[in-house]
Amino acid sequence: MTVIWCALAAGTLDGLAAIIVYGPVFGQASISKIFQGISSGLFGRHAFSGGLPYKFYGILLHYAIAFLFSIAYGLAYPRFPLLQKNWLRNGALYGVIVWIVMNKLVLPMAGMPGGSTFTGVIIGMAILIFCVGLPIAGITQFCLSSQIK
Repeated sequence: MTVIWCALAAGTLDGLAAIIVYGPVFGQASISKIFQGISSGLFGRHAFSGGLPYKFYGILLHYAIAFLFSIAYGLAYPRFPLLQKNWLRNGALYGVIVWIVMNKLVLPMAGMPGGSTFTGVIIGMAILIFCVGLPIAGITQFCLSSQIK
């Protein structure tokens, strides 16, 4: 159940951050384009002209990715005592790891550009630290710390 809470929190916070930062703040993408962009990793450029189903696929894929990162942390947590000590430090580090995996592996494999400018890297990393790494580490620590001791 912890993994589900982590995935829901991280997926929602990361999605909202992307909508706010890349929408009104920078004016780079609409909500539709953000989620069509995610689905284009699987469906290619057709996702941008395919309409509502591809927006929905993008949302599903976004949460699936959050779920996978939540599973990875949840599996590591009981095996590595260091993860059980300081959830803030571990969450920040995990956010950086998530940024590296997404920008150096997942996005290039999907044919999408990752953060390429210094500002883009900092913003993207900050979003993943605060909206993915910290929630996953915090929820995991809160839910599992009493079970491990």
